[in-house]
Amino acid sequence: MMQFHRAKSQFPPEPQFTSQAGPQAASSADLQAWLSRIESLLLELSATSRKEFYTVEELARLVDRSAYTIRRWIKEGHLRAIRIIGGGARGRLSIPHDEVRKLTAVSREVARS
Repeated sequence: MMQFHRAKSQFPPEPQFTSQAGPQAASSADLQAWLSRIESLLLELSATSRKEFYTVEELARLVDRSAYTIRRWIKEGHLRAIRIIGGGARGRLSIPHDEVRKLTAVSREVARS
C-alpha cells in the first residue's frame, strides 16, 4: 500500500498578536511583518516555479492547443524554438519562456478584441 506524507506547509504562521483582542487590535508592525513574510514567500515561489524552457507538449497544454499546432507555429516562424540534441533522431524542441510570455500576451489581446 502506498503511503502519502503531508508536505510541510510553507505558508507563514498566522501573526502572533501582542494584544488579547485579536486581529482587530493588532499593531501595524505585527501585520506589516506578517505581510512582508507572505510577500517574500510569494516572490520565492514565483521565481522557482517559472521554467526557462517548455516542451512542445507542455506549451500545448498551457495554451489549450494540440502539439501539432505548436509545431506548425514553430515551422511557420510564429514561435522561436531551440532544438536540443537527444530525445529522438532529430532532437527535442524547447520553447524559451520569453516566447511563451509573448504568446500569452498576444492571446490576451486577441481575446479582448
